[in-house]
Amino acid sequence: MSRRFLVVYCGLLMTVSAFSIDIVLPAFDLMIEDFGSPVERVQLTIPIYMLGLGLSQIFFGPASDRFGRRPMILAGLSIYFCGALICTVAPNVETVLAGRLVQGLGGGAGQVIARAIVRDRFSGSELVQNMAVVTAIFAIGPVVAPLLGYALLSFHAWQTAFVAMLVFGAGLGALAWRSSETLARPSPEALQPRELKRRAARVLGHPQSRWFLLLSAVAMMSIMAYLTQAPLLFVDALGASKLAFVVYFALSGAGIVVGQIANRRLIARLGAVSASITGAVVLAASATSVLVLDVLGLLTPLTLCACMTAFNTSYLVVYANAVSLVLDPHGAIAGFTASFVGFAGPVVAASVVVPLTFWIDGRVVPWGLFMLAVSLGCLAMLLVWRGRAGRLIEAQPQE
Repeated sequence: MSRRFLVVYCGLLMTVSAFSIDIVLPAFDLMIEDFGSPVERVQLTIPIYMLGLGLSQIFFGPASDRFGRRPMILAGLSIYFCGALICTVAPNVETVLAGRLVQGLGGGAGQVIARAIVRDRFSGSELVQNMAVVTAIFAIGPVVAPLLGYALLSFHAWQTAFVAMLVFGAGLGALAWRSSETLARPSPEALQPRELKRRAARVLGHPQSRWFLLLSAVAMMSIMAYLTQAPLLFVDALGASKLAFVVYFALSGAGIVVGQIANRRLIARLGAVSASITGAVVLAASATSVLVLDVLGLLTPLTLCACMTAFNTSYLVVYANAVSLVLDPHGAIAGFTASFVGFAGPVVAASVVVPLTFWIDGRVVPWGLFMLAVSLGCLAMLLVWRGRAGRLIEAQPQE
């Protein structure tokens, strides 16, 4: 397996999550109409999926250390396929939510193992830069998925979004079947409770990993809040049509690609932490712009799209760099570490965002204030770390 193919394939594995979330957004109205369900319950298809995504990663990472990356990718994609199938034939929204949880439980394999594979092959600044490339490929999902979801709605059936997920999952499985193993030495004790506890203590005991693990969870709250509220903000609050919503949403997703290209260059020039600080400043400025425009009566679907495009250029600068900085000191237990960071982010974020979904309810000001608070929290954590560390990140001991 060439390095280029490896990076591209890991990017596609990471795309499973964004693809599975964003393709459903245009189908919200049809699901509400078909099931006669409140909008808040249909909105839960997003955080429920992300909850499953986080929960499963605590297993798939150590399992990939024990049995290899390739077998666990195949197992995860099989579970993801079953979840999509449940959603496709669901008679009610409760069954859809159950299927989404199963989907997330399977999709978590791609998230965690993609990171572990990259860590198998790269370390140091090369790891952070290649993770930025993987994240740029991941950005295909937010751009393509909502447009594809809207196109599939021409069949007047929300189920077509889940059929597309079935096809995507099967295609990734076929590529995994033909790929090679990257784990050099399987760890027979990787799933033993005592060993899991020891590895968790090792990750949490490392100052860099502990700090950026928390940062990754805080950063994820912002994107989960955006994904959950986006249809209500664009359509209900600002009056965009359904087609305009998916176009604006796709355009804002394109900001991720721009951000990760810039991130790779910023890392080479400034280092991962300074690049992330730059990104956090952009996050805070974007959230502030939303609030100011709303107060001035100038917030429209177009101006919200512009603000969120700027936001998306920098969200994954902060999140992806944080994940890389958690992983870097732990090459010997890359699978477990990737699972640990993948578990913490979605679970902590979902525990905060799910109850807030009912409070925000598509209102611009509460949502904007939450986005600003999270952005400022990320910026504060990065500045505190840089002041506390007093040394280059690359000086941290490697395993």
